[in-house]
Amino acid sequence: MDADLTFAAVKTICEDENGFIWFGGDNGLYYHNTIKVKKVKLFNKEEGKSQSVRIYKIYKDENHDLWVCSEEGLFKYIKKSNHFEHIKLILKNNKAFENQIVKNIVQSDKKTFLVHINDSIYRYNTTTKSLTQVIAQITSRISYINKDENNIFFVGTMDGKTYTSIDNLRTTSLLHQSTNKNVSTVCKVGSKYYIGYE
Repeated sequence: MDADLTFAAVKTICEDENGFIWFGGDNGLYYHNTIKVKKVKLFNKEEGKSQSVRIYKIYKDENHDLWVCSEEGLFKYIKKSNHFEHIKLILKNNKAFENQIVKNIVQSDKKTFLVHINDSIYRYNTTTKSLTQVIAQITSRISYINKDENNIFFVGTMDGKTYTSIDNLRTTSLLHQSTNKNVSTVCKVGSKYYIGYE
């Protein structure tokens, strides 16, 4: 690795369809092309923003497209032009989010993604570019969202609750409640669930 490559924390790692490794953390987004590690620029020079953006999640969807969740919003990698597009997240009432901290994204079907923005979950339609808040039986602030290979969704909260959903978060069931704070990961192995906290 490059001598000047240092991280306060690596939060996410993802392999793309070409076998390149992408990783991100407190110091921005990087990728390893089997020869060397390079820092990735999310913003153009004209935008005047720092490239050391905190990265929360790098996600590869069903089409092998890469999405990057960050403290500066959501980005999608455009293969043809080899750059990241800053996705404008706008609600149905045409109101844009301010301070868009996007922490996670999960594909729910071919055209729709569930996006963890700030402390809530929103459904993003890639065709209409519309964004709607997911209304379920979760009133707590969200800390985690994911989907397993059986299309079961897991949602964790900042007050230690873990929910499951089998219908794209239209309804949810409380799986577990703990005195711990901030659910950070959920994994199902066989019939058992494993829940991590931070």
